[in-house]
Amino acid sequence: MESPVSAAAVPSRPYPVFLSLEGRACLVVGGGTVGERKARRLVDYGARVALVSEKLTPWLEDQVRQGRMVLLGDRYRSDLVEGMTLVFAATSDQELNRRIAEDTRKTGGWCNMATDPEMGDFLLPSIFEQGSLCIAFSTGGMAPGVARLIREQFERDFGPEWVSALDFLGRLRKAVKSLEVSGLETERIFTGLARLSVHERIVEGDFEGMLQAVAAVCSPCLDAEKIRELWKDAWKQLS
Repeated sequence: MESPVSAAAVPSRPYPVFLSLEGRACLVVGGGTVGERKARRLVDYGARVALVSEKLTPWLEDQVRQGRMVLLGDRYRSDLVEGMTLVFAATSDQELNRRIAEDTRKTGGWCNMATDPEMGDFLLPSIFEQGSLCIAFSTGGMAPGVARLIREQFERDFGPEWVSALDFLGRLRKAVKSLEVSGLETERIFTGLARLSVHERIVEGDFEGMLQAVAAVCSPCLDAEKIRELWKDAWKQLS
């Protein structure tokens, strides 16, 4: 009989999704460098992190001491996965990691496996963030190093101008949606804004030309003065 882990192994084409973990309970089993890396990312995204490990890295110990994470014990028990949104089997014990994955799956949860990532329920991509821009890279567990190289290329290509560009476009979107305009008009404006390459004009320092182009697209819904105000607020994000 096929084991529960291999029967539900990650498919050749994992389903890409961005999860909201704000306030969600997540469990990390393993307090070494791998466990710390998993816990750090979870904290960055607002998750409530619980730990199980006999030993913790200094950083994890400090997190527990300050009450930012909860240590549930030094030994794993199957009941600890209940109620967890995500579980990370981050120990160096392959058999234990597989048992954690099986226990998690029985509760309907999702488990990431450090020793056998392709046999878990989800893979962690290499990510690149610039302001509200977030790009995830994955090779389906086949070549994580390649995903890292691609991410590094994006880090060189996508500079801090994206922070202001996306913030500005976001403010424009909210301003337009607050107006009583037709769906067709809204679509026309949003499509036009997306084609302006606002970030490229910011890199070139052509702020005036960029504002005039945006005003032309948004006319007559938004006047030029309102657009300038939105841009000033967005530009502050870079200063």
